[in-house]
Amino acid sequence: MKTGRLSIFSILFLFLIAGFSCSIPGKSQPKAIGGKIDLRQIDFQATDSIDLAGQWEFFPGVFLEPGDPDLPESLNKSNLIAVPGIWGNHLHNGKKIGPDGFATYRLKILLPDQSSGSEFALRIKDLNTAYRIFINGNEII
Repeated sequence: MKTGRLSIFSILFLFLIAGFSCSIPGKSQPKAIGGKIDLRQIDFQATDSIDLAGQWEFFPGVFLEPGDPDLPESLNKSNLIAVPGIWGNHLHNGKKIGPDGFATYRLKILLPDQSSGSEFALRIKDLNTAYRIFINGNEII
């Protein structure tokens, strides 16, 4: 885990979710709750896209590398932020974060067992910030 690296932004998916705006006709979309989204009941053959909006884990001022060991107690796993959204007015330790800095956003996506070997894609609209995206420990962007 690395902290204090203002030159590296890990603002993962800050505005990304706007790109997942298509809805499933006649069905309610699952929502991310507590840093997880459960897609195990989704029929991906009949679904164009899934909106990953909801509560994501949020770690301001911390860049978590994939494979980092469990988080220390000082990083409260219950620190959640609404996505899509901006962090400027988000309270952390009783203070507004403000618009500058870096953070890690993290979402665990639960997929059906039969999805092994399936290909998935992310649609990412233009982001006006630096970011890195990791999936299963691999940097994809």
